[in-house]
Amino acid sequence: MYAQIQLWSSVVGLVVVVAGWVHYLALIPQEKVPARPTLHTSLMGLSILAIVATFTVGIVMGQVPSVVSWILAGNVVVLGGFFLYLLTQAPLPDQAIKVRLGEPFPLLTAPDSQGTIHSSETWKGKRVLFKFFRGYW
Repeated sequence: MYAQIQLWSSVVGLVVVVAGWVHYLALIPQEKVPARPTLHTSLMGLSILAIVATFTVGIVMGQVPSVVSWILAGNVVVLGGFFLYLLTQAPLPDQAIKVRLGEPFPLLTAPDSQGTIHSSETWKGKRVLFKFFRGYW
């Protein structure tokens, strides 16, 4: 009996984790990603805790989960944990965006990968693609 509870909790946990991922990723192109994704982090954390608790109680009661339950539960823990990790790595800034579409680009000077300093004044009237990264990943 408890082995079925472990199986169903694994299935539900996997559905919740995958649905959380899909929902969050669907918000990105719409530019509606919340500054603090508490709903997503809560769902991932609760799914992981529910799986761990269900399996712990079952094992203590002498109910060994099936191989399918272990595989599903492992996916919940790995995917949910990875999603939680990703959400902690790139929080959105708290301040408002300073530059809007169509506005002139502010004066900027920065080095490229070879150390040459470039200024935004030299690009006036040209299309320029900026790609910012932290440089440590």
